[in-house]
Amino acid sequence: MEIRKVQTKDISQIKKLADSLVVTSKDADKKFGFYDYSLSEEQYRKRSESDLFFVGCGDSELGGFCMAYDSDFVKQLIEQEPQLRDDAVFNYFVKQREDFIYIDQLAVRKPKTFIGGAYACRLFERLKENSEGNQSIQGVIPHLPWKNETSIRSVTNQGARLLKEITGKNQIVFGVYRLDLV
Repeated sequence: MEIRKVQTKDISQIKKLADSLVVTSKDADKKFGFYDYSLSEEQYRKRSESDLFFVGCGDSELGGFCMAYDSDFVKQLIEQEPQLRDDAVFNYFVKQREDFIYIDQLAVRKPKTFIGGAYACRLFERLKENSEGNQSIQGVIPHLPWKNETSIRSVTNQGARLLKEITGKNQIVFGVYRLDLV
């Protein structure tokens, strides 16, 4: 299992994996995934410029990825993608007055398996190792109309705590979770 910085050649596999995990109101019985959140290959390509976008690979296959950004990169994304100015999540993060890391997506090919858990843990550990100089790692997890119980359990087991809830487009309520680094 190799954890490394994302490369352009990984983008199509990342997109395919992420799309397989999109949850809609019709999938309310799913236990994990990205609620009503899908990105284009071009958006993944732009985000791959982040120094905190990692992939886990084994046997020439993508095992998972962690797409995260530091606070400066969040501001850069908003400049590159003006539609993000209307996004409640990005608006929340751009107003932070500290240096932080924002985890946008963390996904593994085989969730709920030993190998999937190993990839998730190794990706998160790599992110923490590369987060020096930042005060926290933060992310958002859907609470309503669908609650991602698996992700909540995972981040709270890592020591993160719920800071607040914010309401995004289509009245989706997200919990903002924070893991203090200092």
